[in-house]
Amino acid sequence: MLHPVGQLPRNIYWRRRVIVLLVFAVVAAIVVGLLVGPGGGNDKHTATSTGSSSTVSPRPSGSTPSGSAKPSSVAPKSSAAPTSPTGGSPSPVIGEHTPMSAPGSVPIKVANTPSSGKPSSKKSSAAPNTKSRQKPSPTKTSSSAAKKPAVPTCSDSDLQLTVKTAAPSYHVGKQIVFDLTVTNTSKTTCSRDVGLGKQEILVYSGSNRLWGSNDCQKGVGSNVKTLRPNQAATAQTTWIGETSIPGCSIGRLVVGAGTYPIQATIGTLASTGSSKVVIVNG
Repeated sequence: MLHPVGQLPRNIYWRRRVIVLLVFAVVAAIVVGLLVGPGGGNDKHTATSTGSSSTVSPRPSGSTPSGSAKPSSVAPKSSAAPTSPTGGSPSPVIGEHTPMSAPGSVPIKVANTPSSGKPSSKKSSAAPNTKSRQKPSPTKTSSSAAKKPAVPTCSDSDLQLTVKTAAPSYHVGKQIVFDLTVTNTSKTTCSRDVGLGKQEILVYSGSNRLWGSNDCQKGVGSNVKTLRPNQAATAQTTWIGETSIPGCSIGRLVVGAGTYPIQATIGTLASTGSSKVVIVNG
């Protein structure tokens, strides 16, 4: 057969053989197509296992599955999908979600892609802040703010000063006691220093000065008193009944019997009235 014999050229015989082979191949393909075409397959054929569950792309709605397109009977429903009708490699569908399968089609396995956002159960950042609507707790008043305003100083016109002896009369050479009283005659509370450093009592004989409480021993110290309206503060000073001059530089003489005017001062405040000390022979 490799060396044709005849009167025609050799290549003509080879061409005839090729044409015959092509015709035979076409006929064979038609026969095979009729055998494996629609309705000609065996329903008992199953998909060939490749060692792993295969997935298939969805078939258009209403198409007729071939014998090789039925899902494998050994694959679980939850993880395996039917074999492709064309027998090709699996074509997984990712990212598409099909709630329901079309009538006559094969269910699709859908791979859910991870969500890039945060869980929906998390509270929104725009949610109202309930704490900001709470009433603020009352703040404690500081000690400096709780202090009362400073009490003003009493002026001379706010006060009245009086002086008198503790007894109606005293014997010559005996100790004499003077009572001083300062009263707030204003309508407001005020304060004034009434200590020994501010007090002074003078005893006169006519226009002559006989004695002063600060001549021989000046009083020292302060005593600030806060006086409400009509409130009074008192103090006492003693005298031994002898004469003196400021600084106590000369000898002192006993004051004889008589009635002697007295004057008291607390700072610039002078006593009112005509107070006197009575000394009698004893």
